[in-house]
Amino acid sequence: MNKERKQWSRRNVPNMPEGAWQTSAYIINGCVFIFHIVIHLISVSLNPADRNVRAKANKGPLPTFDRSKHSHVIENEYCNICEVKV
Repeated sequence: MNKERKQWSRRNVPNMPEGAWQTSAYIINGCVFIFHIVIHLISVSLNPADRNVRAKANKGPLPTFDRSKHSHVIENEYCNICEVKV
């Protein structure tokens, strides 16, 4: 029993041959994980707002949308709430 337990503890990834296969599996999984973390940090740090909206930087409250004046919020590439061209 002790020999079985020792042999099992040597194999880190079950059903994977020892040696180069296990090492390459760890390297591939590590690279994918690091790539995922980098892409995640990049996507979280980007501001999705349009360039014109960021340039305006309206600090006050936005006006309410009046449907009697406009049928849609964005018409002819112009936002009627932000009052910028998008």
